[in-house]
Amino acid sequence: MTYYMDLLEKGGRGAYIALGVLALAVLFVVLQAVLAYGRGTSRSVARFLVVIACAGAAFYATRIVGRAYFPNKTVGEVLKLSSTRFAPIMEAPASELLLPIAFVLIFFLLSLLAVIPFKLFCGIFGFSYERNNGVTRGFAVLVGAVHGLFTLFILMLPIFGGMRMYERAAVEKPTSVVADIYDRYFEDTVESPLYKYPMEFIGDRVMNEFAESTK
Repeated sequence: MTYYMDLLEKGGRGAYIALGVLALAVLFVVLQAVLAYGRGTSRSVARFLVVIACAGAAFYATRIVGRAYFPNKTVGEVLKLSSTRFAPIMEAPASELLLPIAFVLIFFLLSLLAVIPFKLFCGIFGFSYERNNGVTRGFAVLVGAVHGLFTLFILMLPIFGGMRMYERAAVEKPTSVVADIYDRYFEDTVESPLYKYPMEFIGDRVMNEFAESTK
């Protein structure tokens, strides 16, 4: 939290963007924690496992989409935009921007379709709302919090991927217009824990897999 307290004192557009991401994280955690409290441990764990399965299925489906529709294309070849401000995005492989967006869309579609199987599964195994107590509901809140962060990261992956493009461009050309945009708007988020650790352990690998799928 020290990092975010320092951002409050620092101010500026970049700091407020990073704080906005933190606010979204808190919102997702609270919403999923409340839902999990009502579900109880068994239903919350089952729902989270379904969501993880949907994410896995969406990942493989997105790689298929990449091989079929984005072979060796840059974003600029798909989206015609001419501006130095958007150069890192336009020059990047389409897989780095468009495939994460496709991944998010496929994930949420699968999550909606999985609601009915989830309810049937809980009914068959007797995972009811009534069979809970203070302990099971308390543990469910923890599961819900993790569930919320997991969902937020999936939702933010295309945005984080775009920030990663600007970060690379700023390193390559530290005195360019793009570097100035990165410093003003994205650097505080890229250096924040909510970006750094998820991207280091999962996000970068997923993005690299998407890139490989188009080769």
